[in-house]
Amino acid sequence: MSESFLILTSYLVYLVIHTMAQPSTLNEISQIILSKERELHQFHDLRCGQLEALVEERDQLLLESSRRFEKLKDDFEYNLALIQARDVEIERLEHELKTIQSELGHLNDEKKHLLAQLEAAQLRENDLVKKNELDRINSKV
Repeated sequence: MSESFLILTSYLVYLVIHTMAQPSTLNEISQIILSKERELHQFHDLRCGQLEALVEERDQLLLESSRRFEKLKDDFEYNLALIQARDVEIERLEHELKTIQSELGHLNDEKKHLLAQLEAAQLRENDLVKKNELDRINSKV
């Protein structure tokens, strides 16, 4: 038996002897002690049952917490993968944008050059038309 059980039993014997009417025989004392020991065992069994229930409840809470943690971890890893894929796509699109902007700049330069050539050609054509009109007017005179 454990030390605490022996101490408690001794205390109960003391209480029985001093609080109850003095038993007349050793047999009566033994019966009282046996009764108190049964009560102690019942109390011990009840307390063990309560503790086992608390342990079971704690185990269920731990299991649920573990499940929630794993779900959060999985969600985190999924979201992290999405963010990484998004970052790769953004980087690709930024590179593509720079390429397109560069091409647009070259096309604008080429457009300006072609507009300048067109303007020069139109000026030459206007000059040629004027010269031809002058020549025609001069030839009539």
